[in-house]
Amino acid sequence: MSEKAPLAVTEMIRCLTDAGLPAGVVNLVHGPAAEITDAFLDHPAVRVVSFTGSTTVGRSIMAKASSRVLRPLLELGGDAPFIVFDDADLDAAVEGAMLAKFRNTGQSCIGANRFFIHNSIFDEFTSRFSAAVDAMTIGDGLADEVPDLAACIDAERAQAINAMIQEAVAAGAKKITRDVELPGPAFVAPTLLVNVPEHVALAREEVFGPAAAIFPFESDQEVLARANSTEMGLAGYIYTRDQSRIWRMAENLDVGIVGVNEALPTVCFAPMGGTKQSGLGREGAEEGLRDFEEVRYMALGLSSAQSRS
Repeated sequence: MSEKAPLAVTEMIRCLTDAGLPAGVVNLVHGPAAEITDAFLDHPAVRVVSFTGSTTVGRSIMAKASSRVLRPLLELGGDAPFIVFDDADLDAAVEGAMLAKFRNTGQSCIGANRFFIHNSIFDEFTSRFSAAVDAMTIGDGLADEVPDLAACIDAERAQAINAMIQEAVAAGAKKITRDVELPGPAFVAPTLLVNVPEHVALAREEVFGPAAAIFPFESDQEVLARANSTEMGLAGYIYTRDQSRIWRMAENLDVGIVGVNEALPTVCFAPMGGTKQSGLGREGAEEGLRDFEEVRYMALGLSSAQSRS
């Protein structure tokens, strides 16, 4: 777990303990992440290492695991496309966009990162989407009246997101959401931008925060190519009523998770994981257990006497 967010896992361990899980079955160690990781990877009893986090850290863990031929299970970064076709239910698409982008203040590995909207509905969608964003409340996530948007994990992350926004605007992008007064340095105003150049960080890197670029598209082939033009492949979202398009896009999007008219596609009984630089293996479901198993093959030779008995 991240040293920046220890409380949720600590509470989970407490719940397991209260439920009667025997001591030693699950252990929680707090401390410097790099030192703890190295200790685990170097220990002879460790045979599989599972990690959820950034692609950069995942690559480092994979490299270290290779020295002992440890099996790495990696659920890494995402760059999810959110595609809205001309036949989509716009009310559902806007509602889904708000959830896919802004839940947990945009800090979700499967969070929508790049919005592709069909030309014929581009203006209407962006108008509705920006109005919904502008209506969001911002404040302390632990307040009695819970706001729609709280702080980022820390001020450093907020600065990185704001740098992405500023770079895009300097390159010609247009901000279509309002300016707001923020409660502190760890907050980022929810931001949507159009006319975003393809080369800026906001268009090609995981944002992991409440900001996004919106792009128009014309054809299915075009948007599929653009959606797949990233080294990440964790999740993708499709909004359309066309059944043949649903299957065609779901089969050709190079991602591990596809939400079709659904902004929360992950559930505990389904396998979660990605393609390309988004990781190896799966978490959850039967598939999530297989990488912790070893297949043993036994060939049993029977003599004629043994076979008769």
